[in-house]
Amino acid sequence: MAIKNTKETLLSLDPDKADKTGFLHGVRAAIKSFKAILYNYPDKDGVGRTNDDGSPVSAPGFMVEFQVGKGADAATYNQFYSNGSATQRVPNKSGTGFVLAPGSNAKSALNEGSNAYLLMASLKSCGWPTDQLGGPCDVFEGAVVDLIAQPVETNRNRAKAEGAKTRTIAVVGKIVSMPNAADEAEEEEEPEVESGAGDDEDADDADDDTSEFADAASEYVAAVLLKKQYKGKPITLDVLSREVLGLAREDKNRKKIVALVQDPSFHKASDAWEYNPKTKSITELE
Repeated sequence: MAIKNTKETLLSLDPDKADKTGFLHGVRAAIKSFKAILYNYPDKDGVGRTNDDGSPVSAPGFMVEFQVGKGADAATYNQFYSNGSATQRVPNKSGTGFVLAPGSNAKSALNEGSNAYLLMASLKSCGWPTDQLGGPCDVFEGAVVDLIAQPVETNRNRAKAEGAKTRTIAVVGKIVSMPNAADEAEEEEEPEVESGAGDDEDADDADDDTSEFADAASEYVAAVLLKKQYKGKPITLDVLSREVLGLAREDKNRKKIVALVQDPSFHKASDAWEYNPKTKSITELE
């Protein structure tokens, strides 16, 4: 019997076309809530595990609520990120961060290698400003991120309870937008310019306002470029705007300043750094 010769078709290696492997992989999500908690892991039957004395097994970690989609199509998912042992660190009363457990000699809020550590590492590697990693975890609420699945090993006790040796957790592959604190305040309405004799004077005032924001934006950009990791290296406008937003978080004009930082024409006019339109990045001039 003759074998029919068929032409094989190789599957695409393009990561953007990868098959989805989980409900929080390859999706864009808003971080609605980010809390430090003590969590009681359920077993494979959904029953919370207990210690020998009958007390619940409580593990410290972050409980993050992600919202995928908008409006009527929106869905929320809660993901827990374990963070070592409650003998080392525990949540504070408000759930906004971790404090030392009694008798602990821990130096950090994170246990290296934990799922909480992996989540924080992904946020930092995607450009989250380092000066916003000082302790409070509610700073992440309101951010929009692209999530990817990262395989992790399951510890021996949990593997025994859940019947699985490996699993995946959702970490950040890209920060789409930072929380915009400016939206919490009422925006001032700009006065309408009446046609007539006052037009030239009003236009001059508008130019002065723009110049004021440009000067402030330039100062923030210069401060970012002084950081060791960006010294003499290109920085994309996306990363730059996140850094500036972090530095300008107390500035009442931060929204307008960040908008300028995201505008290529603002950078083209600078003589302190060079703008590359192909990579949408700037590099400090010597």
